[in-house]
Amino acid sequence: MKILYKGSKEELQKLEQQLRKGEFEFVLSGEDFELRKSSFLLDTVIGEKVGNYIPIHHSNILYIESYGHDIVCHTIDEEYTIREKLYEIEELFESYGFIRVHKSFIVNRHHIISIEPIINRKFKLKLSSGDIIEVSRKYYSEFKRFIGMRG
Repeated sequence: MKILYKGSKEELQKLEQQLRKGEFEFVLSGEDFELRKSSFLLDTVIGEKVGNYIPIHHSNILYIESYGHDIVCHTIDEEYTIREKLYEIEELFESYGFIRVHKSFIVNRHHIISIEPIINRKFKLKLSSGDIIEVSRKYYSEFKRFIGMRG
């Protein structure tokens, strides 16, 4: 279901808060927003920061990074350690627009603001946070298909 909302940002924020209290996911895309039936187990991961555990909704995640045995979830506001494996998160959030772009990175396509081709069949992704993530050669072809590029 899609609904076009015309009104002030303050009213939109109030509406969003009311809808989030229910079992709906509120997705804003430009001028449009979409309501979807929400499932806590499928829509979130649990992040840890300074001994506190926080549910993190997929829409707030920019990218997820693995280094060593640590998995770090980079959100709009914070960074959290999470317990899931990278391949588990890839499977869990695939239908929400997440894609593996490197052995150590999964990105949320909704936060990609530019894609720059670089030497040796690679891309450089600039995210809404300003972070730069490289698409490795191994994931280059799959990423091109994902974004609809030919050739």
